[in-house]
Amino acid sequence: MKKPRFSVFVLSHKKNGWVQEAIQSVLDQDFTDFELCLIENSTDGVTQPAVREYLSAAADDRIWYVEVDVPEKVRRETYVPCWLLNRYYPQANGEIIFYLSDDDLFVPGIFSAV
Repeated sequence: MKKPRFSVFVLSHKKNGWVQEAIQSVLDQDFTDFELCLIENSTDGVTQPAVREYLSAAADDRIWYVEVDVPEKVRRETYVPCWLLNRYYPQANGEIIFYLSDDDLFVPGIFSAV
């Protein structure tokens, strides 16, 4: 299997609606040689089911999705996004790694520009 040019990490936490837009901004890129690594750690009972439904409809094999139950001790003592990135970055397959916040969007053409 050929490695993708880009790996895009999106960490989602209680941003139902916003995270779907962030995901779509990646999927809408004109340069399609990427993987999207979506790490979901919401505790609101709403975001995870909504994201699962959205990803099921998208049916895109470039997306790998992980639901994480971050231990309470980690939530209290650590900046969770950094903890998650340190844990999952080693699994990235791309040559270049991007991070996209769950409430931000990639502008069209960002991958081609890079």
